[in-house]
Amino acid sequence: MGFNYFTMAFQRISDFQGVSNRSEYWYFVLWNVIFAVTIMLIFGEGSIPDLLYNIAVIVPSLSLSIRRLHDVDKSGWHYLWVLTIIGAFWVLYLVCQPSVSSSRFNNQSSQDEIDSDEDFEDDEIEEVSVDVNTVDAEDFKGL
Repeated sequence: MGFNYFTMAFQRISDFQGVSNRSEYWYFVLWNVIFAVTIMLIFGEGSIPDLLYNIAVIVPSLSLSIRRLHDVDKSGWHYLWVLTIIGAFWVLYLVCQPSVSSSRFNNQSSQDEIDSDEDFEDDEIEEVSVDVNTVDAEDFKGL
């Protein structure tokens, strides 16, 4: 039941530039609360295992939250709003929003890669059309 999203957050711990959908975010939150409450009930609040778990999930939850904000086409810097009371409700509202398909964070390509792709785009189309026109039709009979 969504446990793979919890482990995925740890696998993508250093990915602060991609996107994460709502199910990935909320399943992580669900499993995080289950584990945190279980550890707290077994060992007590403020115990060593409780503190170690909380420290262990800081970076994955931060990166996941930033990716979730990217998915709704907001900068990760919006996460700083959680430091204020009203801003925490704003961030909660944002992470509840559906994904934006035209998010500027979906395909992270550098401007250099985009420029170099535009330079070769016309040449590739011409090469493909020339190659297709010069291929003999008998080569495809065996397919």
